[in-house]
Amino acid sequence: MVKNLKPVVVVVVALLVVGAAGALGYAGLQTYRSLRTALGCDVTTKEKVVSPNRDLIAVVFEKNCGATTPENTQIGIQRSSSRSPENDLTPFVVVHGHHRLAIKWLDNDHIEITLPKNDKVYRQNSHAEGVSVTYR
Repeated sequence: MVKNLKPVVVVVVALLVVGAAGALGYAGLQTYRSLRTALGCDVTTKEKVVSPNRDLIAVVFEKNCGATTPENTQIGIQRSSSRSPENDLTPFVVVHGHHRLAIKWLDNDHIEITLPKNDKVYRQNSHAEGVSVTYR
């Protein structure tokens, strides 16, 4: 009788181990998702373009918030003296995907942005931080 129980015990123990590993993996995934939400999105600065008088900086950055929102490229303006991180900037341009956006300061109060022709533009404001914005 003991010989017949041995394979059953092995199978039961194996199922318990697999079930525990699955539960731990699921708990770990949920913890990662919670931390990512609490900590915010991944932000990568791609370029900084300084205004002619050096008072302002146009900052191009990419944002990735995980599976809940598509990756995107954004531009915000900040004062040169600011030490705020890019994820604190209010973007005036948001474009779907990763792009190298052409930025040109026309003067201290006017900037020109060349947007991609074949991708979705989520935000395209005409003014940002007192600066007029022209799009091409």
